[in-house]
Amino acid sequence: GSDNDKGYGGFSIRMIFQENLRFVGENGDVKPTRVAVEAGRWLDFSGDFGEKEQLSGLAILCHQSIPGYPQPWILRRDGSMQNAVYPGRKAVQLSREEPLVLRYRLIVHRGSDSSVNLNRLQAQYNAERALIF
Repeated sequence: GSDNDKGYGGFSIRMIFQENLRFVGENGDVKPTRVAVEAGRWLDFSGDFGEKEQLSGLAILCHQSIPGYPQPWILRRDGSMQNAVYPGRKAVQLSREEPLVLRYRLIVHRGSDSSVNLNRLQAQYNAERALIF
């Protein structure tokens, strides 16, 4: 955990920053702020990462087995770090006997977020059995 108002932690991605980067969660556009935001079970980042005016994107899906699901998100318009926050502001004691498994899935796609059915992919992902270690 990180005892500050941001609550960093969890799975992070770093990407090349795009001027037209769009952040979309389950309920539509999400505005990055200095602190964590609620955006739902998945978040999509779309922009013209390759050729200009050729949209593509990356979505992060969080599995329902993660404690505190769905997690808040730390999002940055300036810079490249984006992450689903776990554990956030509260420290988590780890067990020596039981592993802590945090499951995320990346979806890389052509087009905007509307070119892929992320709600359907999220439901399929949540229906998968958790891995046993």
